[in-house]
Amino acid sequence: MLRSPLALALALALASPSLALAAPTPADPAARTRAMLHDVCAALNAPCNTCGTHGEGPPPTPRPAGDPLRHPVDAWGRSLQITVGGDGVTLRSAGADGALGTADDQVEACGKAP
Repeated sequence: MLRSPLALALALALASPSLALAAPTPADPAARTRAMLHDVCAALNAPCNTCGTHGEGPPPTPRPAGDPLRHPVDAWGRSLQITVGGDGVTLRSAGADGALGTADDQVEACGKAP
């Protein structure tokens, strides 16, 4: 399975910059992280501004530097583990304990890779 932060960065750069994170912010860090993982998956599944043109249109619009989807981190301030493979993109937060592969991990599967 290929793990590539570059793949997520590319997908986020191509995603529509008009997408925003959900307005209400839950107080619980685990709930905030689940909401953020959901928002990142929604952004990955949104059409980009040049899909289907194969280089014949304007270049993709990059996300602004301060956009939280450009460099997603969980509610504990740690980077996500991003796995890209035949089953799609999987986002994983290490949870409150900071250790991947434990019971408190937050995981979101973003669907089949194109």
